Amino acid sequence: MVLNSTPEKVPDKEKSLVDRYETLRKSIRNDDASAHKGEADAIIVEHLTELEHIYELVRRQHSTKIHLKDAEVFMDASEIAATNAKNIKFGDVGASISSDEMAGKLDEFLRFDLTSEPETPEETFNTRNWAKLAALYYSTSGKPMLVDSLFGPLETERRKPTARTRNVDDSTSTNLTTATQLQSSDIAGGEEQNTAHMVKRVYQTFLEKNNGSDINFFTFFINPDSFAQSVENLFFTSFLIRDARLRLYLKNNIPMLRKTEPDEQYEAQTTNLQAGHYISTLTYGSWQSAIEKFDVTDSFLPDRGN
Repeated sequence: MVLNSTPEKVPDKEKSLVDRYETLRKSIRNDDASAHKGEADAIIVEHLTELEHIYELVRRQHSTKIHLKDAEVFMDASEIAATNAKNIKFGDVGASISSDEMAGKLDEFLRFDLTSEPETPEETFNTRNWAKLAALYYSTSGKPMLVDSLFGPLETERRKPTARTRNVDDSTSTNLTTATQLQSSDIAGGEEQNTAHMVKRVYQTFLEKNNGSDINFFTFFINPDSFAQSVENLFFTSFLIRDARLRLYLKNNIPMLRKTEPDEQYEAQTTNLQAGHYISTLTYGSWQSAIEKFDVTDSFLPDRGN
């Protein structure tokens, strides 16, 4: 297989457009001195007219190279036009306007469309849209807009002075109040509120009621009459799984619980690996779904009342 390495020939029309852009670009750069004097007005208009004529032909082309040339030349024309505008001396070129002409154009810009002419100075004043002048000023000056509303971007409200509250020193009072000192017995609570005690009760129930046999994980902890107790039972069960008292495994894609052997418990207690504690999330919807799916009618773990 022979590959043709001959470069693709550029179409004559595309080459002609590129040449026109290069010629126009050189002409624009040659007028740089006139632009710095502010005397390139007519020349710039000619360049922009030529650039517009070329672009009418370029619009029908799909060549990226030609569109890139157009952008480069247009940028050069913009830069020289900006340079010329900064250096224009209006009085020298006769482009200035008189104050009367300025006032007349401003009056025409601000005047409302009226059917009758005003008769008094006050009526004359009210026929001008002064808000339009303010909007024009702010749009061209770049200054922030000032508003009377509290929702304005720069509006601030001065804080009203208020009398400072005097702090009374009551350390010399005869009736002093101190914080109550708590003892360990005050926060120990009963066995029913002790997590360790409840975990032991759950494990003892598993051994006594199930004789150590495997049991469905959901059937074990779910209380069909109490969502809150189901959550608590799941919490207590998680400690038994973490401490390797119970083992959670899958049987026919159903989570099951079984009692661990002594060697498994010993290995879990003596291993150097850091034990993990996973707490499942049980929503009200999943609780109802599990009751229906596994036909849970009675609570395996004793009901602790409401």
